[in-house]
Amino acid sequence: MAAKCTSFVEQTLELLNLEKQAEINESRAFYENTDSGTLENNGVCLRKLVIFGQRTGLYGRTLLTLGKAKGHSPINLPLPAHCITAGMSDLTYSTMYKREVNVLYRISTGHFTLSSFFPQGTL
Repeated sequence: MAAKCTSFVEQTLELLNLEKQAEINESRAFYENTDSGTLENNGVCLRKLVIFGQRTGLYGRTLLTLGKAKGHSPINLPLPAHCITAGMSDLTYSTMYKREVNVLYRISTGHFTLSSFFPQGTL
């Protein structure tokens, strides 16, 4: 009886891992083959953000406050509907900076703060 139970658990874990990998591959293909406008409409990304402020946080982290602005005006526009939440990591990718950690620190209706590590003098 114990052998059947162990076999069942192993088979179930293997199938769950296969399903997980298939979902990851499907998501990756969707993100790679979809334009950023559609992704923003689906609430997956935010485009055309500007830096509202920059300050230094704990352990030398750079806290960037980003949001949407109207032209060159500092008017803070509300962010479009999205599913981005505080604590999410690896939100951005840039070949210009070698970042160790990117974490969404705080989010509100009009802006969010991203905690990042930037090498000295690159920002």
